[in-house]
Amino acid sequence: MARRERDSIAGMPRRPRAALRRLLLQTAAWPAGAALGAASAPQPQQPPLKLRLLAEPFPPLQYGALPEPAHGASIDLVQAALALVAEQLPVQARPVEFLPLQRALMIATTQPQALVLSIARTPEREARLRWLGTVAPYELWLYRLKQPGQAPLQGPEQLRGHGLRFGVQLRSNFHEWLLRQGIGAAPDNSVIDTVAQNSLNFQKARAGRIDVFAHPAISFAHRAAEHGLRASAFEPLMRIDELSAPLWVATGLDSDERLCALLARAFTTLQRSGRAARLLEDSIRSFNTLHRLDGS
Repeated sequence: MARRERDSIAGMPRRPRAALRRLLLQTAAWPAGAALGAASAPQPQQPPLKLRLLAEPFPPLQYGALPEPAHGASIDLVQAALALVAEQLPVQARPVEFLPLQRALMIATTQPQALVLSIARTPEREARLRWLGTVAPYELWLYRLKQPGQAPLQGPEQLRGHGLRFGVQLRSNFHEWLLRQGIGAAPDNSVIDTVAQNSLNFQKARAGRIDVFAHPAISFAHRAAEHGLRASAFEPLMRIDELSAPLWVATGLDSDERLCALLARAFTTLQRSGRAARLLEDSIRSFNTLHRLDGS
């Protein structure tokens, strides 16, 4: 017993002094930490928050098929963001599920912790989702197959009045944009030739059935190669600025608040540090080299 404790006990009446001495001896015999009670007991580890990753196939940003792991620039960026989140919140992501976009959006808006990769942030979707961060640039360009003696085309005003045949995916945002420009509607003599899938326009352009069509720049080389063509065989005419904006990762309104805040912070960190740009550049270069595409 410490001297200070002995001195303080010595000045006490006999009976309380004996009781206090017994208490001090009992306390000294307790195991280390026992005096703290339940507060010092090990806390159970928090179970990881389980996530679903949903994406529409869009090479080179996201592609693959189970049981093989998914690949692509946006996949790499999302994995980097989740690694940062995991430093503060345990998370467990299932393998990427490739689905039609409308189905992925339906799942995200009805099930918490479902992330949709690489989607456009449109006014119609704005209030239905939480927007966590951008993953890739998206530029929609107008292309035509190179032919000798072609007249230059620059700006929407030059697209009207020349009888051009536009290959257009039915009810796409580009279809709506053309109509807003007065292209393909009287008195304009342009022709809007609709298709169910935009990729069909590569074959129609090669066969001379259309003059121009729109396509995302980031996937143009890959889609051209699928049809036995090289991207260098086409001329990029103009970017459709109104339809060009970064692609986002989003989740439903019912997703975990802390998860959303940490993911938003992680995407911002990756963008500001330049790591996001490096991941995108390296991933696309590797994809182009693997598939022997233009720009590799």
